[in-house]
Amino acid sequence: MPDRDPDFVGNGKVIKTQYGSLLKMTFSRESLQHMLSLLGEDYNFVSVNICEKKKPSPKGYTYYAKVDRWRPDSEDQRPEQEPEDVSQDPADYDVDSNLPF
Repeated sequence: MPDRDPDFVGNGKVIKTQYGSLLKMTFSRESLQHMLSLLGEDYNFVSVNICEKKKPSPKGYTYYAKVDRWRPDSEDQRPEQEPEDVSQDPADYDVDSNLPF
C-alpha cells in the first residue's frame, strides 16, 4: 500500500448544533508537525484548502484538508485585488463576544 500524501492534513464533517451547522476539522499531531515544518523565514503561515470528499469515510468524515503549496514567484504574479489585511494579532479579537453561547 503506498504511503499517504503528507499534504493531506486533516478530516472534517458538518456538525449540527442548536445554533446551526458548523464544519469541525480534526488534525493529528503528525499533521500539525508537518504543517509546522513548512514554515520558514519567508513564510509565517500555512494555507490549507478544505475540500469535500466524493464519499464519506467509514468514520463519517465528509471533508478533508490539504496543504496549499502555491507561492508567488514574483511581484508580477500577485492577484489584482490585494487580500484583506490579516496581520493583526488574533489575540486582539474577542472571540467570546461573537459566540452565540
